[in-house]
Amino acid sequence: MGENAIKDWVEVNCALCDSTEKEAVFKTRDGHFLARCVNCGFQFYSPRPTSQQIEAYYHEEEFYEKTNITAVEIVMDILAHHNLHQGKLLDIGCGVGALVALAQKKGWEAVGLDPSPRAAELAKQVLDLEITQSYLAESNFEPETFDVVVLLAVLEHAFDPLAIMRQVKDILKPGGRVIFSTPNLDNLTYHLMDHKPEYSWFIKEHINHFTLKTHRTLLKTVGFQEPEFHMCGHFTIEGGGADVKLLPSPTFPRAARSLFAGSLDAPAQNLFAKSSAALSDSELVEILRQQAGLWNLGEGEYSLSDAVYVSAQKVDCS
Repeated sequence: MGENAIKDWVEVNCALCDSTEKEAVFKTRDGHFLARCVNCGFQFYSPRPTSQQIEAYYHEEEFYEKTNITAVEIVMDILAHHNLHQGKLLDIGCGVGALVALAQKKGWEAVGLDPSPRAAELAKQVLDLEITQSYLAESNFEPETFDVVVLLAVLEHAFDPLAIMRQVKDILKPGGRVIFSTPNLDNLTYHLMDHKPEYSWFIKEHINHFTLKTHRTLLKTVGFQEPEFHMCGHFTIEGGGADVKLLPSPTFPRAARSLFAGSLDAPAQNLFAKSSAALSDSELVEILRQQAGLWNLGEGEYSLSDAVYVSAQKVDCS
């Protein structure tokens, strides 16, 4: 990365609370400068490339040639979890429209929004699907139009995530729900890394770096109820050493079985004289509680997965 390019980069305020008070965290392996807001703890690139430079990244073919089928399936699972089976759904940053197409087949009145002309072209070619080529800020949706708004892998790229979420709230019906995903820095892999600047999600187009706490801050600021975190296996650590407490969320056992499947057999036999597949959820948590004493994590909230799916309901002010 050339010095001349870096000279063009701009200092920015915190996108969540607009504070100018920030502290340097480190320089990533790709030469980006990670900063932390002193006021709310949000982490972001500053200085960072200009909006025009970042915008150019999204014209690269790679952004629209791949479809994350797993993410689409997870969204459908979250809809079912909330007993949502029909209504109006908007997918912001929909790419080629895989979620829109599947939701329509499931009975949703679903539409997609993406600023890329290539995404719109591929949606038509591959899925025979019409999507709207636009940014949310340039759209003309009426207030209280949608039952559900989805943003998959959008907010980590956004110049102003707060403005996006405020518009999302505006176009949601009372009691409507937002579902979104981002990478998150609360994940166990990141916290156990010896050299964090090498973390794989520190890439040029990820200008925002969320945690579970800053997701809550964002949603509360805009006017959403307390969020649910899905598919990330989040947990809380209290105390330390031999007295450490691991307090699991409801999603923790499922995520832990997937992540640690190969390494649970020996402790399962040693502690409970059974195979890892036969462990109850409480036995699984006990094994990992003992392991947590070796992780040397401070007290706080963490996740097993490096990505988090979040759902939250619009506050009904009526």
